[in-house]
Amino acid sequence: MTQDKPALEFGADAVLRVSREGGFAPVPGLSAPREITAAACPAALREHLAACLADDGAAQRAGRGDQRYWRVELLGKPGARKASASTVIAEDAAPAGLAELWEHAGQSGAG
Repeated sequence: MTQDKPALEFGADAVLRVSREGGFAPVPGLSAPREITAAACPAALREHLAACLADDGAAQRAGRGDQRYWRVELLGKPGARKASASTVIAEDAAPAGLAELWEHAGQSGAG
């Protein structure tokens, strides 16, 4: 993360759109973008994602070759079409709990 840029903060009412992408043979059904309310994220995960969203260089380190990665977009509110911030995070560098949160959001249809 750049040292002169403060970490991004977002409230519990914000919505994150998370999708899993990349890999040797991308399968659209497996990316399944999911919208998750920030309130559903544990505080540590929310802080990590905020730092990743504020890090201009994070996207350059993910999604090379057959590597899978997470695309995380911050939507200001439910139903927003345009993200106010977005990044990609290499699957092996993803914060603990992101995959589980994404999986549960897919099962229940909401975050």
